[in-house]
Amino acid sequence: MAGGAFSSTRRRVSRTVPAGARRGRVLLPSLILVATLASAPFGGLRATEAQPPAALKAGEVIATGPFDVTLGKVVTLDELSVNDLALPPASPGGRLMAIELTVTNTTDEPLSPLRITDAIGGPRAAVEPWPGQDEPHGELVAVADGTRVRTVNPGLSVQAVLVYPQPASWTADRIDLDVYDFRFQEEDPLSLDPDTWLLHSVVASGEFPIKESA
Repeated sequence: MAGGAFSSTRRRVSRTVPAGARRGRVLLPSLILVATLASAPFGGLRATEAQPPAALKAGEVIATGPFDVTLGKVVTLDELSVNDLALPPASPGGRLMAIELTVTNTTDEPLSPLRITDAIGGPRAAVEPWPGQDEPHGELVAVADGTRVRTVNPGLSVQAVLVYPQPASWTADRIDLDVYDFRFQEEDPLSLDPDTWLLHSVVASGEFPIKESA
């Protein structure tokens, strides 16, 4: 699947980050982040919002803390098959939803794709779990070679699609998408994983048309 063209418009949604805290952790934090994720991207209720989210538009850059993200168009696919990667729908009559995005790692450490997928959310009814999984989870696929994104190195960008299975019951032609930011925490009294980024709140939200893939 070809990646969409992104405009050069740049809009940063700033968040206060401690001086020197430009570090991305590959491991998920423990109790706090688990509790947040249960009500965050594609999971029902949104996380507590510190302020009203900005308008989310295709082609604009949103700063999340450990990385900048730009969303492109949203398309539906019967399946995704490229090179050795094959992603069929998860249920009979279902399809795939692919969100085009560009991500730039702004930290000095490798960025896990889990961070990226956690930052993008929307209505839970639009997606369903992959076979064998209990909760919806997006697969991040690089446009350049059609492989799963394993990591994004410091200072580098990757153009990818975030792919979710869609149930047959979802027939809307538009979807509300959210982008969450992260808050850097130097000390965590509830875990042994200090100096980490915790999923925080929705910083941008907007409606995107869902297009049929050519």
